[in-house]
Amino acid sequence: MPNERLNVLLVEDDEIDAEAMLRALKRTQPHPHCTIVPDGVDALDHLRQTESDASSTVILLDLNLPRMSGIEFLTHLRADRNLRSHIVFVLTTSDRHEDKVAAYAHHVAGYCVKGHNMDSYHRVVDLLESYQRIVSFPPI
Repeated sequence: MPNERLNVLLVEDDEIDAEAMLRALKRTQPHPHCTIVPDGVDALDHLRQTESDASSTVILLDLNLPRMSGIEFLTHLRADRNLRSHIVFVLTTSDRHEDKVAAYAHHVAGYCVKGHNMDSYHRVVDLLESYQRIVSFPPI
């Protein structure tokens, strides 16, 4: 996987945050493969429709979403045997202890608190790239 382009599913309802994340991805990948959906319902629909391979897609998940919160999304994702192995990083403004505990109880790979500048998004991209380089993924 190190030579493959990272596929990102960004579950984010805030257009400004979504654009900031996309700009950060473009810093290292001129044409990143990033799909943006505004909530957990659309994210589950997208994953089911594309039959996305869990070894090639990383989900960046906001917790504060309309229709279905990030924690509710994680509950549905982990309950679905076809989707449960997806790698999920939480990317949210919430620094609440309860949210961190709930997210890690659903086996997220990491919990990142958004900052108010581009540097925080660049650090997330650096984390994703390091993760992709270092971690062994199952064969596709």
